[in-house]
Amino acid sequence: MTALEQKIWDLALPICEKNNVELVEVNFKKERGEHILEIIIDSLEGITMDDAVAVNQELSDLLDIEDPIETSYCLEVSSPGCERELKNDNDLSRSIGKYINVKTYAKILVDKYEVKEVEGDLISFNDDILELDVVVKTKKKRITIERKKIAKVRLAIKF
Repeated sequence: MTALEQKIWDLALPICEKNNVELVEVNFKKERGEHILEIIIDSLEGITMDDAVAVNQELSDLLDIEDPIETSYCLEVSSPGCERELKNDNDLSRSIGKYINVKTYAKILVDKYEVKEVEGDLISFNDDILELDVVVKTKKKRITIERKKIAKVRLAIKF
């Protein structure tokens, strides 16, 4: 996180807490020639349009007063989506029992297949290992994946 993003985080956090939502991420980026301040919020019940509008309005007003960004920008407040990335232990804890997607840096052995990506229900995790129930050729298997081998974990939609 850049110094600017940290400053925005510090401004946005009390607003999010007041509105009973979790501040997930702050990104200041440039897309197609436009600067965008992206604020990602979430809650256990999910984010409503009213949640996003409330945080957007309060943060916009505060940013107008504090004026930490020297250039023009667009403020976007949104949810992380239904396939949100799970970045920390808190995210993983809330996702136990949910269907997730795991991408690894190198191929891992699942049953007798070598794969770099697997989906299944998160059963448990600790500092070293994620445990998942996956389906391999119509058979349910419990697998473990070392966390040091994991490149990315996100919620997934089961089809």
